[in-house]
Amino acid sequence: MTDTGTACPGAGKGDILVVDDSRDNLRLLSRILRAQGYNVRLAVTGKLALESIKARQPDLVLLDVRLPDINGFEVCRRLKEDENTRKIPVLFITVLDTVEDKIRGFEAGGTDYIVKPFQQEEVLARVNTHISLFRMCNKFEQMVRERTRDLEALNCQLQDEIAARKQAEAEKQLLFEAINQSSEAVVITDPDGTIVYVNRAFEMRTGYSRDEAVGQNPRLLKSDRHDQAFYQRMWDTILGGETWQGELTNRKKDGSLFVEKASISPVFDPSGRISNFIAVKLDITRQRSLENQLRQAQKMESVGRLAGGVAHDYNNTLQVILGGLQLLFLKDDLPEDVRHRLNQMQAAAEHASWITRQLLAFSRKQAVCPRVLDINDLLSGDILPMLEQLIGEDIELGFLPEANPATIKIDPGQVQQIVSNLVINARDAMPAGGKLTIKTANAVMDEQFCSRHSGSRPGDYVVMTITDTGCGIDPEIMPYIFEPFFTTKERHKGTGLGLPSVYGIVKQAGGYITVSSEQGRGTTFKIYFPFHEKTDDSCLPSDEQEVVKGDISRLKILLVEDDEMVRDLTGQLLELLGHQVIGADSPDHALEMARKADRIDLLLTDIVMPGMNGKQLFEKICEISPHVKVLFMSGYTCDVISRYGFVEKGVNFIQKPFTMKKLAEKIRVTMGVGGQGAKPGPPEVR
Repeated sequence: MTDTGTACPGAGKGDILVVDDSRDNLRLLSRILRAQGYNVRLAVTGKLALESIKARQPDLVLLDVRLPDINGFEVCRRLKEDENTRKIPVLFITVLDTVEDKIRGFEAGGTDYIVKPFQQEEVLARVNTHISLFRMCNKFEQMVRERTRDLEALNCQLQDEIAARKQAEAEKQLLFEAINQSSEAVVITDPDGTIVYVNRAFEMRTGYSRDEAVGQNPRLLKSDRHDQAFYQRMWDTILGGETWQGELTNRKKDGSLFVEKASISPVFDPSGRISNFIAVKLDITRQRSLENQLRQAQKMESVGRLAGGVAHDYNNTLQVILGGLQLLFLKDDLPEDVRHRLNQMQAAAEHASWITRQLLAFSRKQAVCPRVLDINDLLSGDILPMLEQLIGEDIELGFLPEANPATIKIDPGQVQQIVSNLVINARDAMPAGGKLTIKTANAVMDEQFCSRHSGSRPGDYVVMTITDTGCGIDPEIMPYIFEPFFTTKERHKGTGLGLPSVYGIVKQAGGYITVSSEQGRGTTFKIYFPFHEKTDDSCLPSDEQEVVKGDISRLKILLVEDDEMVRDLTGQLLELLGHQVIGADSPDHALEMARKADRIDLLLTDIVMPGMNGKQLFEKICEISPHVKVLFMSGYTCDVISRYGFVEKGVNFIQKPFTMKKLAEKIRVTMGVGGQGAKPGPPEVR
């Protein structure tokens, strides 16, 4: 379908052919353009468009890319190959918005590129500009021809020179207008590298106006992220007459960094000498940021799968090792050398347990019990006294609790894990002593902050800042400090899991972390915890729950564990605590034993077992013994536990591996929880 349209008053303003397979788009564009006095013709296919142009050339073509027969790129290419139609300006107007699509459009000969959905004002501005340029170019050509005829008899050579100059000026003006409206930053320099032109996209991207940039060297954007050899290779390439392509990390006027994909090409004069250099640069900062986030997420997921795969068996094995060592320590006749060796074994097993916890923290698979707490109270009451012993006397510790209120929702143990890891790193960065400051403050992350800090979310936060006066972090390794297993410490002095675990905990808590460092002057970590109103439904950790008053030294405990070694060892620990133990290797066996027993005071059960999980077992045991209390245990990660429906708060759970002391405390807590209304399940898992 083609439509020659109806000439509106002032149709002499220009003749436009609109090519689009959407009749809605045709009607909309036709209405907009005719309202401005343009004569509009319509075509719904590439073939009809070519036939219409051949019959009568328009002043401008608005061309969709997706057409039912010939795509817009091909239509444009055919027009540009035809001497009779190559000068007709072609404006692509399409939903295809990638850089590659735009490049294809310009390579096909397109004059401009508009992305749908479009703004009416933008379409009119560009149409007006390009028709004016087209007519101006034609007018200039006509003037040149007329002037040439007048002067032909006098000086043909002079006439040719004038015509060429006019043509060059017209093309230059047309080119500059197109460049100035491009969404890619364009910089043109002279052969010495002095900037002679920048377009609007450059001004918007860098913060430098055209007046500020012209006359300067592009090094005003230099970020020191590339060495001298990098720039030397670039100059060697373009001075050799070739195009350089690559990525540049540059600095804006406000000091922030951005990443560009650049193409820098030499421009030659008629004699073959380089007259200018032109750089076309695409901002890929957000793309690189998203790619880094994806890589970080993939690494985290990989470590998470690793941690989840080994945690259960590893924790069960450590339970046997640590429990067995505790039983050996109870012997009074141990030789001193044997006791020393056992102490080393216990330290090694506890270190292995710590590594597992760090892995789980990094991969966000810890079983945690978040509660609303005042971080100032937690730091001053429990953590700071521990830190004073950790850092030594040659490091001055300062605490500035400025946040008020300072309530956040997190597992207190995770706060201790964050602070301990950061303080240990700070201590190691100050071997000759120094100052370590922990500060809290309230902060608001607004949209502007979040736009500059990928991964952050707007809201109210409590910020914990940890600053040291140590040696600082080398800028070369700064991008890798949160990578799992990356460490600059000597062998056997670091696992490369400290900062990654901090990162994982902060993310698990819904927070955000930043780091700044200056070599020789110190490092500052800022951890943003989402502010949380104080409530009364917090999950209390075991050491803050009320323990039972009275004697519970002789309980009848049904122990359910499918791992024989763990079951036998746990049974021995319970018997040493004075309890009567009934062991079962499966849920069915446990039900059988419960039916035979005269009473059961406590069910101590693994969560994940063949045939029936611990929660289901407890529900069935309650039918037999309604007043039984339950203490769940598991060596699995929290994501595995959560698949079994264990997400309730206010329940009793002990993570393997555990010590006899920890087991005794958990039993007292469990027996002290009043009533039968407590819901089964471990702490909240996220």
